[in-house]
Amino acid sequence: AIKNKIANVNNTNQVQLLNALSSVNAIVPKNIIETNMQTLEEIKINNLINKTSYSENDLMIIKGIALQCPYTGGASVFDARGICSMYFEMNFNDYDLCKNKTEIKTFNRNSLDNIYFMAYPNPAKENISLSFNLSSYKTATFSLYDMTGRRVIVESINTSANFKSLNLIALEEGIYTYVVLADASKVTQGKICIIK
Repeated sequence: AIKNKIANVNNTNQVQLLNALSSVNAIVPKNIIETNMQTLEEIKINNLINKTSYSENDLMIIKGIALQCPYTGGASVFDARGICSMYFEMNFNDYDLCKNKTEIKTFNRNSLDNIYFMAYPNPAKENISLSFNLSSYKTATFSLYDMTGRRVIVESINTSANFKSLNLIALEEGIYTYVVLADASKVTQGKICIIK
C-alpha cells in the first residue's frame, strides 16, 4: 500500500512538472529578463522531470546568464549564479559587468524603493557574495543572525564599493536572517540558507 501511495505521489509530481514546463514554454518573452527567466526555469524543470544533473550544455547556458549584469538580466542572474557556485569557482564583479549599462545611469540612488542589495549564492556553502548599490549613504553594515536571533556576523560595508565577499565556513548549516543598515536605518533584510 505504501509503494502505491509513493507511486501516486511521484505520478502527480510528474504531471505537475509537465504542466509547469508547458506553462513556461508558453511564455513569449518580451525582453532579456523574461528570456533569462524562461530559459532557467525550463532547464530546472527538465532536470526535475528527467531526474538528472545539469548537462554541459545546460551549465554553459546557465553560466551565460550568470555572467550578465543583474540590472539588465534580472533576478534570474542571481539564480544562475547560485547554480554555478555548485559547479564552478566563479567571482562576479557587477561593477565591471554593469558599468556600460544605461540602467545604472538612471538608477535613483536616493529612493528606498530602488535600494539594490543581493546576497548570493543562496543557498551558500563556504562563501557568500554581496552585491549592492549604497553609494548615497555614508556608512553601512551587514549583520547576520541565526534562528535564535543571535548575531553571528557583523561587517562594515564600504558604501563607495558595490561588492563584498564573506566567509561562512565557521557557521553551522541552517537558515539565517541578514539585515543591512545604512546611516543607522534598516534599508533591507532577507534570508540566507547555509548548506554543508
